[in-house]
Amino acid sequence: MTGQTSVRLLLSVLVALALAACSPATAPPLADYRKLGELRVATRHDAISYRKDANGEVGGFEHELLLALGERLGVAVRFDTYPDATRALDAAGIAYALHEYAYDPSAASVGLQAAAALGVDPARMFKTLMVSLDGKPACAILRVDHELSLKKLAAALGGKHAALLPVADAERITGYHVGGISPFGRRKRVPVALDASAQAHGKILCNGGQRGLMLEVAPGAIVDLLGARVAPITAGA
Repeated sequence: MTGQTSVRLLLSVLVALALAACSPATAPPLADYRKLGELRVATRHDAISYRKDANGEVGGFEHELLLALGERLGVAVRFDTYPDATRALDAAGIAYALHEYAYDPSAASVGLQAAAALGVDPARMFKTLMVSLDGKPACAILRVDHELSLKKLAAALGGKHAALLPVADAERITGYHVGGISPFGRRKRVPVALDASAQAHGKILCNGGQRGLMLEVAPGAIVDLLGARVAPITAGA
């Protein structure tokens, strides 16, 4: 990291912390990572989070700089693990924002619980469901407050029969745990259908690859990166 980049990093973190300090402490924590040199850094009213762009290793001058800055400002400094979902978006040059929240596994609907925790309209919060389409894995992305029509999904992807995958199969194929399955960065590329309702919004939220983490992206990013087919796939639509 050059001296000029280090100064930019320091100033950016200081400004972001000052702005974050003006936000109510009760506001949902927002991790909006900005690219600074080899790092992506996020600031809140009480912490600095950062992670590497490439392999997630901690170390070097930038690590020491952030630790010293955190100590001087009296805020926590933490190194975040790098979800495969965000790595895929970074590699494709797709803009996104990360939203963290307290995941509640006991919620009747984890999707609606996420929307409530983040203060987001459920119409913009989308869930990722893994299905078996004619015996092969496929993916459906739809609003958390809507139910999937397996018949419409099969038709949208050019298949005959669709059924939800068992939890163990969904986790094995995607590499994510249920409750944290993201459409991005999966182990195996599969056919994807995105519900047409996504086109009504400039940005939608979907899982970021771990429980308690949501990605905010443009619907077009899902189409471009995953080759998703846009179609009405919800029951009653």
